[in-house]
Amino acid sequence: MTDEHKGTVLVVDDWPDGRKLLKRMLEFDGYQLLFAGNGPEALEKAETFSPDVVLLDVMMPGMDGFEVCRRLRANPRLAEIPVVIVTALDDKASRLQGIEAGADDFVSKPFDPHELRARVRNIMRLNRYRRLMAEREKFEWVVRYCEDGYAMVNRQGNILYANPRMRLFFNLSPDSQLPIEENFKTFSQKLYRLEPQEAWENWPAPYNWPRYLLRPETSLTRAAWLKVDTQDLPPGVEAGQIIRVRDVTGQMNSDSDIRTFHTVVNHKLRTPAMHIINGLELIATLGSKLSKEELIDLAQTAYKGAQRFHMQVEEVFRYLESPRFDQLSGGFYISDLLVLLGKIGNNNAEQLKRVTVSGHQTLKNIQIALSERDLAVILWELLDNAIKFHPQQSPTIKIEISLLENKTVKIQFVDDGITLTPEQLAYVWTPYYQGEKYFTGELEGMGLGLPLVFKIVSSVGGNCRIANREEGDGVLLELFIPVLNTAPAQ
Repeated sequence: MTDEHKGTVLVVDDWPDGRKLLKRMLEFDGYQLLFAGNGPEALEKAETFSPDVVLLDVMMPGMDGFEVCRRLRANPRLAEIPVVIVTALDDKASRLQGIEAGADDFVSKPFDPHELRARVRNIMRLNRYRRLMAEREKFEWVVRYCEDGYAMVNRQGNILYANPRMRLFFNLSPDSQLPIEENFKTFSQKLYRLEPQEAWENWPAPYNWPRYLLRPETSLTRAAWLKVDTQDLPPGVEAGQIIRVRDVTGQMNSDSDIRTFHTVVNHKLRTPAMHIINGLELIATLGSKLSKEELIDLAQTAYKGAQRFHMQVEEVFRYLESPRFDQLSGGFYISDLLVLLGKIGNNNAEQLKRVTVSGHQTLKNIQIALSERDLAVILWELLDNAIKFHPQQSPTIKIEISLLENKTVKIQFVDDGITLTPEQLAYVWTPYYQGEKYFTGELEGMGLGLPLVFKIVSSVGGNCRIANREEGDGVLLELFIPVLNTAPAQ
């Protein structure tokens, strides 16, 4: 018997000599042999071991072979096991009864040893092929609907097969013909950057560190990270490797956000906190020795630090509470814009005296796909940003509203504050991005305001665009919001 058996055969016969005879015939063919002396024992062993074939004697007391066969076929786990009925009954009625019970083949007693062994081999081979086909169908189904991309490449690295997810990653249509006449690494470089570069130098040989495909961040999209793993296939197979590509963008961006969050919050909150503590500490320890003017000056420093601390904390909470925006109240009518601006302006009345709105008069009946709450958050963030980045914190702001042909409302927001650098424009939608090159915590960064705006607008199918003004200092920011309907406002 070989070290690794070629399959499992369950022999069912109530006659001990019959079981011994079948054992002598089959034991040198490399099978694992199991034996049962009656019907119930046969069903129990079939349930436990799930054999590849059952050699079943018909003439048994109690539960005969036909009944055992019927019960095997009635069990979903055992129904596919091939059953060969071994019988001394050679009449047509007995064979018909066996077929009706679900038997796959018959061997008549007395039987020829060579014939029996040949039939078992053929059935074993067919059963193994059937199981392989079933497993292949399961595998193909899993791969087809898997969230990971899978490709099979030949020894030259050419893609022979790509599942739908892999085709999506590499912009291949479902009808694209394979194989692709260039290797996977070269093909990947058309769309992605290979990171880290040293990990790809010995491709496709195994490497100790992860390999990634990176689509760099743009002004509107975050970086996309795909992790690449390989599995070599045995020699003699046309495909040389299976390649798995997994989207780990969420994990990578989450890790990056957490690290950046910790760093920025540490700096942004520590500076105003130190102003509060230092001012109050001096008052507490030296208060009796300081003049009234000095006490007032220290108190004002602490108060400004407290104000700044409060603003930074509120900004963080606004961003963290924003994942699910309130859409229950429906859209927002442009006719209500001035009222909404009035509510927002109450908190910044002095700084917002120079805000003008145009275009809204002709669009009063237009309803956009933003709730009042969402639009209020957007306007508050844009106005707050304009004030924060204006040299005198008193910007001139122009808001112009227009209706585009594609059922989209464009809200253009123009201020006369600072001009942004190309780097700031590129990363303006990135949470917590700090615009200054050497961040100390003292200078204002891009913060969370514009990423929050982008998040809200994108959630309703809109888009955002930002650029420096051509005619002077300041920025021009455009929001493109889908129109819900043009019904009269109630």
